[in-house]
Amino acid sequence: MQLKNIKEADIMKLKKMVTWLIASVLIVSFAACSSDNSSNDMSIYETHLSAVSNTTDRCHTRYPVVLIHGLGWKDIKGTPIEYYYNIPEALRNEGCQAFAANQISMGGQKDSADSLVPIIAQILLTTESRKINLIGQSQGGLIGRYFVANEMIPIWWKDDPQGRTSVPATEIVASFTALGSPHNGSPICDVMVGYLLPEGPIRDIAVLAIKLLWKYLWGEDVDPIKTFTETSNYYMQNVFNKEIPLVGPENGGYWDGVYYQSWAGELDWSKKQEGRYVTGNWLHELIFFPCSVLCTWYDGGLNDGFVSLNSARMGNFRGIIEPDNTIIAKGVDHAAQINQFCGDVSDFFDAPEFYKKVVEDLKSRGF
Repeated sequence: MQLKNIKEADIMKLKKMVTWLIASVLIVSFAACSSDNSSNDMSIYETHLSAVSNTTDRCHTRYPVVLIHGLGWKDIKGTPIEYYYNIPEALRNEGCQAFAANQISMGGQKDSADSLVPIIAQILLTTESRKINLIGQSQGGLIGRYFVANEMIPIWWKDDPQGRTSVPATEIVASFTALGSPHNGSPICDVMVGYLLPEGPIRDIAVLAIKLLWKYLWGEDVDPIKTFTETSNYYMQNVFNKEIPLVGPENGGYWDGVYYQSWAGELDWSKKQEGRYVTGNWLHELIFFPCSVLCTWYDGGLNDGFVSLNSARMGNFRGIIEPDNTIIAKGVDHAAQINQFCGDVSDFFDAPEFYKKVVEDLKSRGF
């Protein structure tokens, strides 16, 4: 994998930043170890269904909504950082049958989509629905694409005219929404594999540490190199998109009976003013400024710090995710799209409200 115009000094800065990020994640991760990591307890869906408000129908869609998380984490209540922070609960409070999928935490698109199959089947059974609405952020959008295109889903109903016990995912997915997903890859993953973790003892030690930690956290065997590789520009453009063609805006975003739509984040550093943060606060600025510069070098154009505007386009492209307070922030970065970190973006971007509007729109379209 070749990167353009990346200087050694810039790589050193990125290595320092990634080291800081890894240390922060490790601290938070060890804190999470005291919580329940039994993400495959199917009874949780009954609990979530019973929590749906019956006093409002603002987000009461025809079909349940399933949120697919991105790379590296889960959305389990009680952990210090739930992936979609306070978002499933906000949707349920508005009458939506909303569920966090909680597929494997770190895997390639196929492995992650395979792990979704029993989860989706259980959600269909619990809700007695024959279809679902999928929403995926970051790698969740790629996992969702693979799932819709390739998976077969066990069915709970007994009156199938053809006597089938399973059906293609295209028959049970009504709509698929991708938010900030790298459909043409993310250069951050190219850098992780090609520069920050080159083959050798450093990579071996880092991979072993991640495997041990994720095994302890979630009880899962993960392959971080495969995960980063399959989310890179190189892999997405030369392998994944050739096997699963990217749905375009033709036919209003409909393909094979499924409605596809997408949104993108955008950080425009030309709007930076003295004493202001483009991302809204210092922590997001620290993380996403160097990442955004790297994405601009590699992909050109604007991005959300991890994913370029062009890479995020799929199906019916709905536009840019805008901050609510443009005095505090000039854009919505990759983490802010899922209300991270721990709701620290609420003074300039109401992420739960954004998801409510997305689901409201799905409702208006009959999904």
